[in-house]
Amino acid sequence: MATERWARGLYQFAAQAPNQLSFNPGDEIKLVPGGELGDWLTGQLGGKTGIVPGNYVQVYDKPVAAGK
Repeated sequence: MATERWARGLYQFAAQAPNQLSFNPGDEIKLVPGGELGDWLTGQLGGKTGIVPGNYVQVYDKPVAAGK
C-alpha cells in the first residue's frame, strides 16, 4: 500500500517569514517529498506551501487509497 508523509503539529508555531507556515497543535500538514531543509520540512496546510520546524511536529506515514 502506498503512503504519504504527514506531520502533526505538537506545538503552536507562528510564521516569522513569508516562506514559513503557521500551525497549531493537532494540525495535519502534508509533507512535500524531498522538501527537507536541515531541521525544517516543506509542507502544505490550508492551501499554502511553506516550511515548518521539524522539532515542532511529529512525522508519520498515512496510507493512500488505491487510485489516488
